[in-house]
Amino acid sequence: MDLSKFGVDVKLIIKNDQSDPHAAAMGRGIVNLCRLVDETGSLNKAAHEMGMAYSKAWSIIKHTEEAFGFQLLERKGNKGSELTEEARRIVNIYEELQQRMNREANKLLKQLLAK
Repeated sequence: MDLSKFGVDVKLIIKNDQSDPHAAAMGRGIVNLCRLVDETGSLNKAAHEMGMAYSKAWSIIKHTEEAFGFQLLERKGNKGSELTEEARRIVNIYEELQQRMNREANKLLKQLLAK
């Protein structure tokens, strides 16, 4: 079997260590939802693009905000929503960490496969 075709995709989660261990955390799904809100200007449109009910998206955002202790979205009433500065920062950090971890994990995998 040719193992050189294998790669690594690290599943990253950012959580608030000071909140309940079962509290919401930030993973790929919430990051995608936040990015879509940023692109569309609307939680409703973002949820629709992800094939998710608005109520589910709202619940995810609400629980993550509670766990993190800050707002992810600034609601603009009937004009939609936008990411807060804190949300934009944590999403950017998440994406940078994800890229770095995947790069390093794939380097390690190649080293281990070469043994």
